Formats: sequence, structure tokens, C-alpha cells
Amino acid sequence: MITLIYRLLFILCLTLNVLPAQAVDRGPQGVVRVGIFPFEPFNFMDANEVAQGLYPDLLREIVKNENWSVKFVPGSWAEGLKRLQKGEIDLILSVAYSPERAEVMDFNFESVAELWGQVFFKPNSKFKNINNLEGHRVAIMRKDISGSNFIATTEKLDVHCEIVEFPTHAKVFAAVQEGNVDAGVAPQHFGLRHAREFNLVGSSIMFSPFSIYFASKKGTQHELLSLIDAHLSRWEKEQNSFYYERLDYWLGNRSPKTIIPTWLIYASIFGTVSILAFAGFSLILKRTVNRRTRELQESEERMRLFFERQIVGMAITTAEKGWVKVNDRLLQMLGYSRDELACRTWEQLTHPEDIATDLAQFNRLLSGEIEEYSLEKRFIRKNGSAILTNLSVGCVRHTDSSVNFIVALVDDITERKQAEEELSKQKKLFETMFNTIPSGVIITNTNREIQLANKGMESTFGYNPNELLGKTTEMFYANQDHYQHTGVVVFGKKAQKQGDQYITYYRNKKGLVFPGETFGAKLFDEDGRWLGNLGIMRDITERIRQEDERIMLQKQLSHAQKMESIGALAGGIAHDFNNILGAVLGYAEMVQDDCPAGSTMRGHIDQVIKASHRAKELVKQILAFSRQTETEEKTLQPALIIKEAMKMFRASLPATIDIQQNIDPEVGQILADPTQIHQIVTNLCTNAFHAMEETGGTLTISLKNQELTHTDLFSEPEVQPGLFVHMSVSDTGSGIAPEVMKKIFDPYFTTKEVGKGTGMGLAIIHGIVKRSGGFVSCQSSPEEGTTFHVYLPINANTVSGETATEPVDLIQPGNERILFIDDEEMLAEMAKSMLERLGYNVTIKTNSIEALKTLQNQPDQFDLVITDQTMPGMTGSDLASRILQIRAGMPIILCTGFSNQISEEKARICGIKGFAMKPLAKIDLAALIRKVLDQQK
Repeated sequence: MITLIYRLLFILCLTLNVLPAQAVDRGPQGVVRVGIFPFEPFNFMDANEVAQGLYPDLLREIVKNENWSVKFVPGSWAEGLKRLQKGEIDLILSVAYSPERAEVMDFNFESVAELWGQVFFKPNSKFKNINNLEGHRVAIMRKDISGSNFIATTEKLDVHCEIVEFPTHAKVFAAVQEGNVDAGVAPQHFGLRHAREFNLVGSSIMFSPFSIYFASKKGTQHELLSLIDAHLSRWEKEQNSFYYERLDYWLGNRSPKTIIPTWLIYASIFGTVSILAFAGFSLILKRTVNRRTRELQESEERMRLFFERQIVGMAITTAEKGWVKVNDRLLQMLGYSRDELACRTWEQLTHPEDIATDLAQFNRLLSGEIEEYSLEKRFIRKNGSAILTNLSVGCVRHTDSSVNFIVALVDDITERKQAEEELSKQKKLFETMFNTIPSGVIITNTNREIQLANKGMESTFGYNPNELLGKTTEMFYANQDHYQHTGVVVFGKKAQKQGDQYITYYRNKKGLVFPGETFGAKLFDEDGRWLGNLGIMRDITERIRQEDERIMLQKQLSHAQKMESIGALAGGIAHDFNNILGAVLGYAEMVQDDCPAGSTMRGHIDQVIKASHRAKELVKQILAFSRQTETEEKTLQPALIIKEAMKMFRASLPATIDIQQNIDPEVGQILADPTQIHQIVTNLCTNAFHAMEETGGTLTISLKNQELTHTDLFSEPEVQPGLFVHMSVSDTGSGIAPEVMKKIFDPYFTTKEVGKGTGMGLAIIHGIVKRSGGFVSCQSSPEEGTTFHVYLPINANTVSGETATEPVDLIQPGNERILFIDDEEMLAEMAKSMLERLGYNVTIKTNSIEALKTLQNQPDQFDLVITDQTMPGMTGSDLASRILQIRAGMPIILCTGFSNQISEEKARICGIKGFAMKPLAKIDLAALIRKVLDQQK
């Protein structure tokens, strides 16, 4: 849109005929762009936007005879410094030298003026010296040398002031006048000229004299600075030079009056009255004409410069669209010379799609319907490319309202539009990225009020992003404590570091509290001013759950590793104990053979053998616990095992716990591993003991037959109805809470103290019973005790109350040759004695390698080889393989206390005829030997 000042200027220039149709001289080549800021009287822009002051006068004089012209670019002091470093201006005025500035600027050598800083107050102020400013607010101009010097002075004198920055010295004085600050700092010359305007007075606090120069961006304007120095050096040597004349004008009285002595005035009055009367009229008329002529010339020059140096294209045409005048900028935009443009019509320069719109508006302008119009329009350049412009058109009319001239302003906005489109794309990209972040993200101002929120806030807190705008961040935190410890810190000014993360608790829109994590960062503008904060807020409920699960699994793994280590230890103990037990049992049986029946010694040795068999079963339990032996299911009478287990368990209970047994000896037989049944009883009784350990009580175990129907098994659909052995273990302890009852069969779940349980007992029981086709249930109430019920199906091949009997095998002797190999010498000697009593010819070896050599030398000397599995040098299974290579079909029996490397099935595959688990009773060993030898025959 054409502004009012543009229209008035064009009406004036057209009225005075200062814009002829023909081209005018374009003036000096090259433009010096000069940054100017308010700094009277050295440089400033007057009310007509014309540069005034000592510096502009000197600079115009310096370039007057050079191939340059000067273009002043107004702004603040800080804006001028930024433009200089960006290359947007070539020169800046009134710059004080400092080493820091010398790193980025070049200065001329001859200073223009000498200044010093001064402090200004309101009249009748209490401040008398610089120490009085302690703790008060003092205004300075941003990046002003006087302000910097004042700060340095107060630091040296240990005076502490609150410094407030403003863009200009006038703003500094206005702040003092309005009472926003207590004092203001400015160069003394500025204060001398303007202090009265703001009702301020200069103080006696003056400091840090400094010189001011011309300056340019480093390494860019050496020729211009040298020219300036040449003029200043010459002027400063001449008393009546242009420099001193302008210095006196701007720093002294701008309108000096000549003081004439009084006596001379009275003496001259009479002589001059007549002359003045005669010549006065002519002189006044001549001066008026000369002044008017000069004003017209200056006006013409200003209007010419105004027209030619516009940053937008300008054109003056007639109502018939004939060209009157165009400026250089329009020619540059379109790519034509003046002569070429004169041959083109307005329509030829317009994009075909925009002609109709432009013509419609133009006709409205001619008809007087509108006085001006503005629109976006595409012009076609000489090279055929299109540029997008903002076209503003107005008219100057004759007195009869007909159009005299059409004035058009053409602003090329192609790059701006492209930048806007690019910015729009970036904005959309930012919005897309911003809203695809799964976590909640907000941007706040300095008051913690939300200015922007992403869609992640909706998934995290349940709030639509738009309904959060303007609200404070306090609403997201579970309570005031969490807000004060996290929200205030993250979205505050002083307490927060960049990139801090805090774990806290949030509250969503529904009021639900959940764990969260807040990440915060401050936001600053390019001048370092704090704008607000960025906050990323995420729900970490799932992360905490996974972390808890990881910790639990880690504990389970650690516990499993501990149990594996215990199992390995148990297996090793069982192996050594088996060897000892084998010797005890073997020698005891030989003593038994030598004792007369019915003798006291025979009775004693019978008890030793009985105890050895019990110890043998105990070793099997240890091996089962360490998973180093497979379960051996057999038809058994559970009453006998339960009674045996309760005998062993009774010894470990304190007197405060009473045991009651209701065991039916005639219950049916079950198919199970006796060791596992023993384990079930022991675990259930141990749990009952722990429940009553502190208070004492009664432990009751019962066993009976019970028939269950489909109705009874409604909650156990995998179990088939029929006859069951029902075992129950009850205690009078504290009971189990309902919320704990759901977890009692989970692996590693325990409510016991560390060291009193692993959490595996009930899980193992549950697994054993499930594999047997039965089930386990529990009844308990707090403070009312607990009862566990175990149901095991009765073996269909037996009849309740009948006990299966095995035929007693007679010990069968023999006379074959046996090579017995065991690294335990005591076991080897015991076996030799036992087998020789049965009639066999026995050779013993305690080294597997020596035994192999014996067989290599005399492969037909033996009828049978009996070897231990675990031996140094060579295992029994390896020895058997080597023996079979020497003599195929050699009968071999392999004995082992336990082994992870060999089993009965593997032994059979390797060609071993017999497999026995230590310790072996004489009757079992004799039967196995005869079986292998008879099969061989």
C-alpha cells in the first residue's frame, strides 16, 4: 500500500516538475553503507529521517569528490554492531576503541573527538559520589563503552549496583526520569545537550575518558579508512578547517550571534538608516529569491535521490500506461534497460494469469471508485522467468478529478515467499516431529505457563494439547511436594541445570497417580535472554515394572545358581558317602553270615544292616534333590513311608509342638517314587512347623482312602475321578492371608525370612503330585491355621489293603573268574572277600589303566569284569569300551554312586551287560552277577 508520505512527496515533485520524463545522471558509482544510531550531537537522524551530526557532515565532505555516495542505515547501537559483522553495512560511526572490538573491527587512526562517561540523576538526589550508588539500579545503554567503563569502575571500587540495559541513551534518561532506575550513565556531551529535556542534572561522578573513531568490519574497508584519516589529519592541522568549523557548530552554539558594542550601534544608527531604507527592499527580495532557488534545488536533489535509491521498484506512468519515469531498482528487478522497457507495455510485463485481476483494479482506480490498491502479482522478466511482487498503485489527480499520474511501487517478494514456504514446510515438519514424540512435550514461558504442547500430552496425561495452553505445570504433579521438588526446578529460572532429569509422580486428567520422569532445558534468545523452558514428561510405569521384573528374574537366576551349586555339592557328598556306605553294608553282611542265628551279635549286626539300608534310601533322596538320579516309580504303600518320615521329623521339632497322626495302615497302594513321597511329607511338615515356631501348637497328619466324583473335581478338570489316597497336614499357626494364598504354589514365592526357605517347596510338591495324576489344595484363614490336602490316585492294578510281596531270591553262588576294579581299596577288598565267599575267583585292581594292561596281556583270563564308573585316569565306561575292543562280548557290570555322564540306557548302548547303583547289598550283587553270566552262556 502506498503510504501517505510517499503520495505527498510524489505530488510535490510532480507539481514542481522535478521528475522529468528523461533519464537523469545516476551520480557517483558505489555506495558506502553507514550504520547510524542516536548519539547526539555526533550522529543521529532528524525528524525528516536525514542523517545529522558531526560524523555525517565529515563523511559527506570526505566522499564529496570521490567515486562514492553515502547511504545511512539507522538503528540502535547494538543493531549497528550486528549489521557490521553480517556485512549489511560498511562503516559505523562513533566507536570507542577496545582490544576486544579490535579483534573484529578496523579503526581509523585519527580520533574524531574525546569523551568521558558521566552519571546523571534527578534534581535534589541524595547521591553525592559513586559509593552512594551501592545497591541501587543504574541504567546504561546496551554495549555502550561508557556503560562498560562504569561497570569496570564500580568493580574496582567494590561498589555493587544493579545494572539495567536500554537500547539508546534517550531510553536511559527516560528510565531515570520515570523513576524506573535511580541513575543513568551516558557520555558527558549527550548529557550536556539533553539532560534538561528529561529534567536531569549531571553529577560529579565522571570516569574513563575515551576517544571515538570510524570503524569497519575487520579486513574490509582499508581504502575508505585511509581516506578518512588523510582528511582528518589535514583538517586537524588547519585552524579554520572544515573539521573545526563543524566541531564548533555541533559542540558549541549552533546559531552564534555577533555581539556589537553599544557605542558603535548608536553611532552607526543615524548613518545607516537611510542606506538601509533605500537598499533594504532590494536586498530582502534578492535574498528571498536566492533562498527560494536554493530550496528548490535542494528539494529536487532530495527527491531525485529519494526516487533513485528506493529499495523497491518505482514507476510513474500516465493514465494511458505510458512510461514517465522508472528507477534503477525496477530495471534491475525486470532485467531491462530504460530504452528496452520503454518499448514494453504494462500487459507484456505481466504474467498472463494475473492480467485480468490487475486490469480490473486499475479500471476501478481510473474511475475514482478507489484511490489506491495493492495485490500480489507476477511479472515476467527479460529472461522469461517470473518474479512474485507486492504491487501498490495510487494516482495523482488534476483539480477536475481526472488522473494526472499513476504511481506504482513494486516490491520483489519472491525470496520472501520462498522463505515463507520453506518456513511453512519446516513448521509442518516441526509440528509432525513434535507431535510424533510419544512422550509429553511442553514449552512454557518464564511464568511456567504452557505455550505449546504436543499430542504426547494426551496419551500421557489425557489432556488435549489445546486445553493446556495458558495453564501452569503444577497441574501435572501428584502433590505439592513433587511439584516443589521437580516442577519448580525443571520449569524455574535459577535452580535448574541444562538437561536435568528427575523421577517424580504425576497425576493424569482422571486423577490417577503414576510414576514419571521429567527432562528439562532452558530456552534463550540470541541475546541470551531467558524465554522459558522445554519439558519432556514421560510415563515410566512400564519401565519400572520391567525393572522390577528384571530384578526378580535376577534373584531367581541367582537362587537357581545357588541351588545348582548346592545340588552339585550334594551329589559329591552322596558319591563319597556311597563308597563308605558300601563298605559298611558289605562288611556288615559278611559279619552277619558269620554270626549264629539268634545270637545277640546277630541281632546287633541286623540293626547295622537295617540302618545301612535306611542310609541308602537317604542317599537316593539326596541324589534326587540334586537331580543326579532319575525318579524310580514303583507300587508302594504310602503309610509306611509317612510313618518313617515322621519318625525322622519328630527329632527336629521342639517340645512346644505336638504331633497327632491319624494314619490308616490299610490305605491303597500308589504308583510313585518313595523318595518323592518322603519329600512331600517333609516339606509340608516343615511349613507347618514354621507357622507354629514362635507360639507352639499341634501338627496333625492323616491318611485315608477317598473316592472323588466329577462334582468333587469340578475345579480340577485334568484329574480323573476314582479312588484316591488322601493325605492332609494341618497346623494351628497364624494362617495365610487371602492375597498370599493365590501365590503359594509360584516358584520362589515365600513369606519366610532369609535363610528359612527358598520358595521352592510347595512348587516342587505341586509338580510331583501333578505328574502322579493327583492334585493339591489348601484351606486357611488368618489366625485359624492351615491345612494342605494331597490327593494321589490309587494304582488300579492293586487292591486297597493288600500289600504286594516280592519273592525272596536265594543267594546263588558261582565259580567264574571275576576282575573287580575300584579306586577305593577298602571297597575292592570288601568285594573280593564277599565274592570269594560265594565261590568266585576274584582279582582286584584299584587302577583302571593297570586293569586294562592286565586284560591286554591275558584277554581270556577272566569271565566277568565289574568296574566302578568314577575313577582317576579312566572312567569305567571308557574302560569298558577299551575292553570290548580287546575282547568283543566280554561281560561287564558297571557300578556307580552317581554320574552325569552315564546311565543304564547309555551303558546298554555301549555294550555293558549290567548296571548297578551303589551301594549294593550282597544279595543284589550276587543276583546281578548270575544274571549277566547266565545270559552270556
